[in-house]
Formats: sequence, structure tokens, C-alpha cells
Amino acid sequence: MLRGFISVFTNRLINPEYITCLMEISTFKLQNGIELYVHSSPLFTHTALQFNFYSYNDEDNAAKTLLNRVMMEGCGKYPTSQAISIAAEKEYGASVSSGSVTQNGMHNVCYSLNVLTREALVSGQKTLENMVSLLVSILANPLLSDENFMAEHLNTKRKELLLAEKRRKLDKQSIAGRGFMETAIGKCIYTMDVAGTEEDILAVSHADCSTAYIRQLCEMPKKIFAGTNLEPEYIAGIVEKNFGCMPKTDSIITLPDAPEKKEHSRVEREFPCDQSLVFAGIPFDIPESTKEKRALNILTFYLGGYAGGRLFTEIRLKRDMAYGAYASIDPHLGIIYGHAGIDRANKDAVVDIMLEEFRKAAKGKITKSGLEKAKSYLLNQRKMNLHSKEMKLSVIESAALEGRMDELKNYEQAYMDITPEDVINAASRLKFAPIVYCLLQQEKK
Repeated sequence: MLRGFISVFTNRLINPEYITCLMEISTFKLQNGIELYVHSSPLFTHTALQFNFYSYNDEDNAAKTLLNRVMMEGCGKYPTSQAISIAAEKEYGASVSSGSVTQNGMHNVCYSLNVLTREALVSGQKTLENMVSLLVSILANPLLSDENFMAEHLNTKRKELLLAEKRRKLDKQSIAGRGFMETAIGKCIYTMDVAGTEEDILAVSHADCSTAYIRQLCEMPKKIFAGTNLEPEYIAGIVEKNFGCMPKTDSIITLPDAPEKKEHSRVEREFPCDQSLVFAGIPFDIPESTKEKRALNILTFYLGGYAGGRLFTEIRLKRDMAYGAYASIDPHLGIIYGHAGIDRANKDAVVDIMLEEFRKAAKGKITKSGLEKAKSYLLNQRKMNLHSKEMKLSVIESAALEGRMDELKNYEQAYMDITPEDVINAASRLKFAPIVYCLLQQEKK
């Protein structure tokens, strides 16, 4: 049955439907509804193309993640992972890869390629077309019907995921971060692992992977992102030719609703580690306006987004209680929090300092000079990050999923018009209902 899906990848060229262009971002819609986002710049020498499949976190995370890894081990035309790598290497050292992540309650499976496309360097050869053809082969013709192939590679990739899960359980930063989020919102789709639990991984069968593949191909919403030096219309033509006849999916992916926060919550857990970790934060009402969201980002940098932030100053510089203390924000869950690695003896003092800084911010006790420094740092960091096309594609993907593509028109100057008064007004959304998680080093006996 799986082989029957190969026929949907016929090579017929259909002009994509041009939708709109925002600055350097051109958006196209293929005949089957797949959306393509192209960022074109003459500074690039390579084209990076990412084909993403989206679904919500659920009990099938393990099957979706295992499938993603197994599919890269071989396909009809290239029966081994080595054959895939060699085929890519022939195209001037091109590469093809895959990965799975969870973010904002969603599971994202990505297949990507990176290939040299600066014409003066590739002598007019069709390197991009060849690499897209390779990606099509991987997606359209996996060796899922060969049970011997599946048994061998499924077991290998299962062991890899089990080892990764065991390492995660020993990583104090991962434990503390997860512990804080579960303290704040409980166990829900927002806190599910990319491959589920060890039990989930062990339970995945060949049939589960086959079902996940059909789901991926025929049901999951799909988006394609490209960073390139080539003309957007040329990229759109290649993508339509190769992917335009994939099965049409009418489902739409949107960010799931944020769960309720467990305000005034505190959890402490002992763990055999050489340093304690504390996370302390407060919830806020999620704003709808872009301006308020940006103001909250500046507030986060003011509190602890860099080495000059309030938390670093109060905890590291004044009291020498940690190597560093920083603040983060989760705009989708509505939580702003501080985090630091400390000695166990300093636990309560550090938590009190963090919460006091959040309390003062919520009351509008914010210095204008500090906000200006934070805004300047944030702008510089944003400009530096956008030198990488992979980073810019990540920004475009987030905007596409959240339905805010219009915000990218002035992305690099997005914070210029935010005033200290805007930040103080946005800070009034913060609710002093502390959420604390402490991962404590075991005391010596």
C-alpha cells in the first residue's frame, strides 16, 4: 500500500499561486495547498530547504520520531544511509538531514537539504534540482514495506532514542527546566517529550511506523521554508514540480491553547548533582498586541537577558552567589522566570532576590536607563542572529505558524518604537503569584 503513494510525486510543472511578498520573504501556495516561504539574499552561496510536517504532541510522538530517523537510513533509489550521503556529497558537498522537535505543544518533523547554488561556483550544474530529487526519493519511497530493513534499523534507532532518554534523565538542566514547567502548568501536551517515555519508545512496532508514515504524507499539515541566493519564483517552480502532487491535506495547524498556570506553587527535589538549580517566576496575562509582546521581551532582557541584567547584577556581581543568573520568557504559556545554578545554602536567598525583581517590575519600578541598555542589546543580538539563514528561517517559521507574517516587515527594527512607558504598561500584566522549582544537590552525609 505504501508503494502506491509514490505515484503522487509525478514531475509535472504547475505554476504556483503567488500570494504575497513581505520584504525579503516571498510566500507561495502550491496546488495541493502546501505553503512555501522563500527568503532570498545575494549574500548567500547555498540554498537551504526545509520540509516540515506538523502535528500536535500525542501518544504517537515516539512513532513519529522513530519514523523520521529510520527514513534517513535508506530509500528505494538509495538503499542505505551511506548511499544517501554519497549522492549528496557528489553535489559539491551538499547534505541532507532530518530531525524531530517539540515546541509549543506541537511535534515537528523536518527533512532538510543544504546545497551550493552560487552559479559561478557550480558551473551551471543543476545541483539544487538533483538534491530536491534526492529528498523526494526519501519522502516518497521509504523502505517501510521491507520488514527486514525495518527490523534492523528500527531496533538501532530505538536504542539511540532510549540512550538519549536516559541521558536526559541524568541532565540536571533538563530536569530542572522540565520540573519548573510541570510545576507551572502540570503534565500536558506542552511538556511532552519528542519521543515520549521509555515505555513509548519500546512499544513502537513496524506497523506503528507505517501508520505514522501514512499520517505524515496524507494528513499532517506541511510547510516548506527556503533560504537561497536564487530567485524565489525559480525555487517555487522546483518545489511545485517535485512536491506539488503530494496528497492534499485540508487540516490546519494552530498553536494549542495555553493551559492554566498553577499559581503560588513550589516544588523542591533532591538529585545527585554537584550544583543546585533554581527556577523562579511569575505568570502574566498573554497580550494580543504585538507592541505589548515586544515590550515584554525588552522587560525580560532588562531583568536577565544578558550579563548586565538585574538578576545577574544582584545575584552574581553584588553577592557572588552564582556564576550567572538570567531571565527567560515563554510568550505562549504566559510565564516569565529566572534561573541560576547555585550552592544549596543559597537557595532561599536567590529565590527571594529573583521574586523581588519580578515584584518590582510588576509594580512599574523599572529604570529607564536599564531598559535602554536592554533594548540596545536585544536589537544587536537580533541583527547578529539574522546573519544565519537557518536562524532567519526559524524566525519565518514561527511567524508563519503564529499567523503574524506582517510583523516581519520591520523585523530588524521591531523594538525601536517601544518606549519605557510601553514596557512599564506591559509589566502591569505580571501577576505576583510565584512559581518555584528547586533541584537540590544532595547534602553530604
